[in-house]
Amino acid sequence: MKKNRWHVIGFGIVCVFSILLFYNITMAGDAIKAGDIIGPHNWEKARGYVPEDILKEIKEGYSFKVTSEPMVAGSPGHMKASRESRTKLTPDGGLEGYEGGIPFYPFNPKDKDAGIKAGWNIYRKYYGDDLIYGRLPNAEFITKEATDPDILNYPTGRRYCIDKYGHERISDIVVWEMQVAHSRVDSKLEPSLEKKLDDVNSYSSAMVTSPRDLAGTMTLSTRYWDPKKEDDFFIYIPSLRRVRRLPTTQRCATQTPADYTMDDRRGFSGKVPYFDWKITGEGKCLVGRASCVPTLHRNGKFLNVQKEWSLNDVYLLEHKPKDFYAKGYLVPKRVYWVDKNSFGLVYWSMYDKKGELWKNLGGAVVGVYRKGKGKAISHGITGLFCHDMQTNTATNVECHSSMNSGLDVGFFSLSSLVTTSRGQVR
Repeated sequence: MKKNRWHVIGFGIVCVFSILLFYNITMAGDAIKAGDIIGPHNWEKARGYVPEDILKEIKEGYSFKVTSEPMVAGSPGHMKASRESRTKLTPDGGLEGYEGGIPFYPFNPKDKDAGIKAGWNIYRKYYGDDLIYGRLPNAEFITKEATDPDILNYPTGRRYCIDKYGHERISDIVVWEMQVAHSRVDSKLEPSLEKKLDDVNSYSSAMVTSPRDLAGTMTLSTRYWDPKKEDDFFIYIPSLRRVRRLPTTQRCATQTPADYTMDDRRGFSGKVPYFDWKITGEGKCLVGRASCVPTLHRNGKFLNVQKEWSLNDVYLLEHKPKDFYAKGYLVPKRVYWVDKNSFGLVYWSMYDKKGELWKNLGGAVVGVYRKGKGKAISHGITGLFCHDMQTNTATNVECHSSMNSGLDVGFFSLSSLVTTSRGQVR
């Protein structure tokens, strides 16, 4: 009996370490600290703090300085709403009584519903009441309060699609997003408009501004509070001069020529109740901090030059589509590294139907908060990468981001979809 007991204990220890290695996350207390310089001379020190493809980049010459600066959790209004939150889960996994901010704050990882609550916290991490990625040549869509010349002069959101030989296809994009009705925390809608939009959760629109053969292609997505109600998803195609409705299954399809999907926008923009969520661990990791000046793109590489990386405490979170949704959904499993302070996503990985690692994704963002005309304003440079581990292709996106710019709700309409696109093509 004693021998069998030691066999069981030994097997348990092996399983624990196997899980840690499989998910590539490091337990607190390891050697890296603020002030360290990480590079090819000590690349093994970063093992377990970053995904394997980033570790390979470090080994081959990538270097950076480690800081202890945490990810920004949100504006004062967002954090006030988080502290005052009385949000509850509905039986179907929706939210009841949500008024803004992080819905389940402070977060308890031992809660029996911790998985789905973490999913909702990710979905409702801070992105302002409205958000613009990138900018049009025409400046009317960018807030007038910004004064930092490095930010104002940053080019339109740039997307580098890199093939397995290192060749790049470059396109420029702009994305507009808005949280509406009772989920706003930094500004308010008119009461009449708030009542009219009470069933709308959020709007999202995106447009390609170059190259010319794709310029003006623009999408519009509307998400509703009712989890059973499907999103409305439209696309305007300039060559046809027509608006077409797209099936919602397009949300998980790769956005050619890029490697990411619509559900990867903002880290996760899918429907939280459609997935089973589970916290599988916690630890520390390193994440690149984009600065408020343009970072240096490395030709043919998925990872940009970022001189400072922060050491973050993270949860490890996994989700799989529920049975009713799994048949038409192309990604059987995702694993997220979630910052404990902000619930921002540091890294996330996709797995294919064989359970093999398919893609690694990551992002970096820094916000610069100002007050102007009675509202919180945030500007910064946002970065995103997606690396397909099976085809060795990659997508890298870098753009100016601006929150609380005062977008009009009327912008998110089919008529605006056409007029905005045609204005860009001319």
